[in-house]
Amino acid sequence: MNFKNQISPTLNCPCGEDNKVERICFTKRPKGETDFKVSDKDYLRYYDQCSTCNHWFGRHKIDISNLYTGNYVAATYGKTLDSVFDKIINLDPNKSDNAGRAIRVNNFCNLWFKSHSQLTNLDVGSGTGVFPYAMKNLGWLCTAIDPDSIACDHIARRVAIKTICGDFLTMNMKVIGDFNLISFNKVLEHVENPAEMLAIGKELLGPKGIIYIEVPDGDSAFQADPAHEEFFIEHHHAFSISSLALMVERSGLMCIEIRRIIDPSGKFTLYCFATAVK
Repeated sequence: MNFKNQISPTLNCPCGEDNKVERICFTKRPKGETDFKVSDKDYLRYYDQCSTCNHWFGRHKIDISNLYTGNYVAATYGKTLDSVFDKIINLDPNKSDNAGRAIRVNNFCNLWFKSHSQLTNLDVGSGTGVFPYAMKNLGWLCTAIDPDSIACDHIARRVAIKTICGDFLTMNMKVIGDFNLISFNKVLEHVENPAEMLAIGKELLGPKGIIYIEVPDGDSAFQADPAHEEFFIEHHHAFSISSLALMVERSGLMCIEIRRIIDPSGKFTLYCFATAVK
């Protein structure tokens, strides 16, 4: 990896204030974090928290800007993308984050849309493709977008859905139409400006369209263990309930439901259903 001369990145708080307080200091890679070949002497990084809305911010000198163009999938999954996919889809549903997520989203949307024909889902940052796989099995027409060509080839082959390889923030997404559901599952924490990503997603919603969001719950993770995975190097952000709600509002959306959960895997998660403000 390359290293920049200035502390980076500069992250804006969802509440609009600048009241950051240093809460966590990492001097070496925490247990369980993917090894991106950063030496201990160069590893120094921090997590700050907004004293107004409790939002969490990563702060460091490490350039992770090219993480999602091949390096992330290669470092995280190596050549085992198929085996990771198979392991997840074959988990006991009661022990699967993904199975619970798909059921939660499907049940909500069945109530929200009431009588409907086949519903459409755009899954942003699909990674292994396990979420669109589960949604397809529940009767949805799914499209996946991911910046990593390895992940996209895998999804097209194993899930057999429309797959777009590219950067959601820079592509002209309007050409692909609109959707009943746009899902951001553990994606927004990886980008410097998640509100911008949500605002783009809002423009792709069909009538009564829903955006589903999952992000790391920084408050619960910090109370349990400040070295927990919610604060790993690839996360620019971890959220509080307040900061997630404020970010959604800032993006021109309205929260319908927002909750704090602990996933079967032990991840501390906030989820939110939102729709466009009329």
